[in-house]
This record gives sequence, C-alpha cells and structure tokens, in this order.
Amino acid sequence: MPNWCVGTLKVRGEKDNIRKFVKEGFELPPTFLQIMTARTQQQEAPESQVPEIEEDKYGVTIKGNDLYIRGTRRMFVSKGFEWDSERNVLVIDDVCAA
Repeated sequence: MPNWCVGTLKVRGEKDNIRKFVKEGFELPPTFLQIMTARTQQQEAPESQVPEIEEDKYGVTIKGNDLYIRGTRRMFVSKGFEWDSERNVLVIDDVCAA
C-alpha cells in the first residue's frame, strides 16, 4: 500500500506559462462506474476527460473533483481551484500524491 503525501503545490513562472499549465495540465479520470460498465459491455476503457474551465480577464477557474495532474500516475487535486492572473504564482491547496 502506498504512502500518501498531502500538501500545497506552488507553481511559479510567467503568466502565459501558468495559464497554459492551468488549462492543459489537468484531467478528470474516468469513474469506477464508467470503467466497470465498459468492461461488462466488452468495450474499450473510457479515456480521461478535460475538466470544465472558465476563463475571464481576471483569471482561470477549474471545476471538478479529483483532478489528476496530467503526466503523473498518482498525483491529484481534491477539488477545483482558481488562479488570479494578476499574480505570477499559482497556489493549489489539497494536493495529494502516493
């Protein structure tokens, strides 16, 4: 059984790079029900989905629960978050890793 690590993720950089990370760096994995339904119907496993993203002149908001950080196997954010584009730092609370 893996050990769990819980904490805060800080991403620093240029505003355009942080915006790109926020918009492209997260995915919603398929739910257990979706996977089991596909298996019982002998279909291919469902792929991850893109979370709902809202962008305005003040920043970017991501909605969803259990967002996986793209390119990792066991690192996720427990809930959606918001980034204020006036700052060059993105702070995400409730990050978990195994």
